[in-house]
Amino acid sequence: MGSIGWTKVNENTDSKDLNKLWKNLKLEKVNEWTQPANILINKMNDIFCNGGIEIRKYKIIETETNFDCLMLDKHLAQNIYCNNDILDDRKYLNFDGKLPEIKILDHFTDIYTLSGNLAKIMANGGAYGRIEPKYAWKIATEFVENEFENRFDDFNYYVVEIINSSWFHNIAWDYSLIITDRKKYDIIFIDITDTD
Repeated sequence: MGSIGWTKVNENTDSKDLNKLWKNLKLEKVNEWTQPANILINKMNDIFCNGGIEIRKYKIIETETNFDCLMLDKHLAQNIYCNNDILDDRKYLNFDGKLPEIKILDHFTDIYTLSGNLAKIMANGGAYGRIEPKYAWKIATEFVENEFENRFDDFNYYVVEIINSSWFHNIAWDYSLIITDRKKYDIIFIDITDTD
């Protein structure tokens, strides 16, 4: 299991420098979504009717932060949860005053599989809802095409488990994704849960 903590990025970045980068990372919440993103959100909320989807986007606005250096951090998925801007905006996760415990289930340096994973989540469905696979594929591919402009190679993409969040129901319908845009300096979180 991954754990929260400052980690060494590369031979030229010591833990003190990385600590400063993560602490000084300033983010601004972005509330504008494409129409296909809104369709995805609405459909996920229909499918996961006893839970739902929470999707958040942030832009890095601190110009002194070396974002490229942070993108090399193999523990980005854990370390990003040390950021107060993110924790304050995502209070729905409810960590009961504890540090988040994050486990990386998969990591990609592109988003070629994102459409397929989102389509599979919708087609497999939640406790009481699901949609036809071709319709799920259409929604997912239009989301990736419009929200990410089909720039498949400009991202890091993590599938994670947030172990100690009481928002998730800790059964088969829990999903958490982190997508970092290395070109636009955006970070997107997608959290999905459901229960019967």
